[in-house]
Amino acid sequence: MSAIRSLFDSIDLAMIEDFVEQKQQENLHLDFKTLRRSAFAPDDRKNLAKAVSGFANSDGGLVVWGIDARPDEEGIDAALEPKPIENVRLAYSRLESLTGESANPIVDGVEHRMIDQHDGAGFLVTYVPGSDSLPHMAKLGEDRYYKRSGDSFRRMEHFDLEDMFGRRPRPVLSLYTDVRVEGERLAVVVGIRNAGRGVARFPSLRLGVTKPWHFSEYGLDGNYNPGLPMRMRSGGGAEFVHFAGGGDHVVHADDVLEVTRIGLGVGRGSPSRIDPPPPPVDINYRIMAEGVRPIEDQYIIPSDRLVEAIRSAAKPVSPP
Repeated sequence: MSAIRSLFDSIDLAMIEDFVEQKQQENLHLDFKTLRRSAFAPDDRKNLAKAVSGFANSDGGLVVWGIDARPDEEGIDAALEPKPIENVRLAYSRLESLTGESANPIVDGVEHRMIDQHDGAGFLVTYVPGSDSLPHMAKLGEDRYYKRSGDSFRRMEHFDLEDMFGRRPRPVLSLYTDVRVEGERLAVVVGIRNAGRGVARFPSLRLGVTKPWHFSEYGLDGNYNPGLPMRMRSGGGAEFVHFAGGGDHVVHADDVLEVTRIGLGVGRGSPSRIDPPPPPVDINYRIMAEGVRPIEDQYIIPSDRLVEAIRSAAKPVSPP
């Protein structure tokens, strides 16, 4: 989950109060707006259209409705005063209905949250993801293209539009894992998942695991072949392996590229060995590809997921 989406899910009344108390500055992913009317006046609609277009054409972001932001000592718009929306439920309803009309083409994945304060008043938060279907024109009376620049939405120049119209869809990469029981062995197949619309070229996966888990010396297919060429391997208390593909290696849109297999030490992988349960799998990883920001994180497969896989493999299969 992205940091922007996590912030959207976690914003509450206390955080809104903190924004004002700390004079939170607007930034590349955060914008504050007031509402002239709960039913959305023409200027409010234009603000919505600019935000949806600007954030979607950039890297995504949030709009918090109900906060007055003005330039601070540094000249950057900052949250200075709460301006709760009087009829927040009506405003939420109007926001939901206007979203589909706010940009062309429609931006997928826009969401809104309502934060009640008291007596029907409150605040709204809008989440706009970065889009793969660029560019998006702001509608609702604007009919212009916007992008997010610093703390502002700015009209896009001709060269911006030329670049976006020629831009290929982007891949969206994440770690793929699949727990498998293979004969008398417990294994975890690890790879790269592409949930985006673009092809990921020159994919690379760097992995680290701690003992007793280890990378299979027999590769992905049992014949010493990994899903990507191995560039480096090191041992010790933790194993690290780096796989990197060339120009003929890709991860297609909405697909998975299995890369390698992780197994347990000798005698630890029998499906009958669930007492004690197998230790969790602690994977440190770094995913890279052409034109994609490196993704570096840790992923843990808990023991109960491993035990469930063992039990499922041991269940008798009913005849068709």
